[in-house]
Amino acid sequence: MKLKVNKKSQVIIPDSFERIKQEELQTGDILLFIGGNKLTEMHGRHRKKKYGRSTNPPYHAAIVYKNDGANEVLILDQEIRGTLSFLQEYTSKKELRIDVVRPPAPVGMLDNIQGLIKALAVKEKYYDWKGFFSFANQMPYVGWMFGWMKPSKSTFYCSDVVAYVWENEGIRVSPRGHNFTAPLDLQLYGMEHHQCFTLKLSGELNENT
Repeated sequence: MKLKVNKKSQVIIPDSFERIKQEELQTGDILLFIGGNKLTEMHGRHRKKKYGRSTNPPYHAAIVYKNDGANEVLILDQEIRGTLSFLQEYTSKKELRIDVVRPPAPVGMLDNIQGLIKALAVKEKYYDWKGFFSFANQMPYVGWMFGWMKPSKSTFYCSDVVAYVWENEGIRVSPRGHNFTAPLDLQLYGMEHHQCFTLKLSGELNENT
């Protein structure tokens, strides 16, 4: 898919991708949450052009672990610790939009992905705050102030662990390595190379989307 940009060099995000239902989600689907952390979204709209920008960037990312029905979708959610949690935590928030990126993978690979996600969740690694704040390097004018911040090699932030899982199977979901992948990178690369869907739009409130 060829990406369209505006005068600010921001990739134009459509009002909605093809809609998908919660029960249609599968292991490995990348979930992008839009409408939350304003600092992350500002980064996504205004970082240096060479890294890519968008009109509606995600602030958070997670990966689907298991889908046992409309009310039982589990995700690997890297917050304070990387644990399995219910997607319902996000679908019940009216202000959020949730988009889905689906890289191509055979069933056997999805089994491997599910096993890796479970192994990571058991370890409950702490959030990589240095990795999160290192994205300040990508901002115009102030990036030089944060050059000393480098991502951890032993812990993850949200989009980091998502990219790591797919990277482990030899599938690219970002233009850069997992340790330097922002939620926006998953959005832009996904639009260009993979299937994209919209699970929930801002303003919708349906726990069984």
